[in-house]
Amino acid sequence: MTAEQYCLRSRARRTASRWRPTDFFQELFNYCFLVDFKIELRRKLQRCYRNDMSVCEYIYELNEMWNLLGETD
Repeated sequence: MTAEQYCLRSRARRTASRWRPTDFFQELFNYCFLVDFKIELRRKLQRCYRNDMSVCEYIYELNEMWNLLGETD
């Protein structure tokens, strides 16, 4: 059984009215990104330094990574 078949059989069987937006976006994220994507993103966030970036650029980078990780992580 392929991953796509598994996903369709186990998760997509739920009717659209049962899918909460948070569940939908979490499953979409899991489908689109590698398993260790969040782990690598956390490491990148920990190693993120301002260096030669302006303050605005630095804050932008931090916000982008933080938004991808989500508030619950």
